[in-house]
Amino acid sequence: KRIGGIGGENISIIDGTLYLDDQPRDEVSAFIANANKEGDYNGYKADGYLAIGKSYNISKDHFFALGDNSYNSHDSRYFGSVNKEALIGKAFFIYYPFTKRWGISE
Repeated sequence: KRIGGIGGENISIIDGTLYLDDQPRDEVSAFIANANKEGDYNGYKADGYLAIGKSYNISKDHFFALGDNSYNSHDSRYFGSVNKEALIGKAFFIYYPFTKRWGISE
């Protein structure tokens, strides 16, 4: 999963674009590609805690995890934010899906 937001931020999805504190999240290429519905990306699905018209205030010391394949990902939209104590490391290899992104992570 990708970290969509951190403690103290307000996160939402509007028309497939991920927003933090009312600003589009655009510092990572996957956020931009998802917002623009490029290639295999369909935009972020507004569902669960981030259903249409909803936003979520991320608690201090928590993270909001999102899958890039938003329409087939069970993530913080459904189970809420994750306490920082639950994080065990940084991703170093993408093994699925078998696309051009497969391999060492950036």
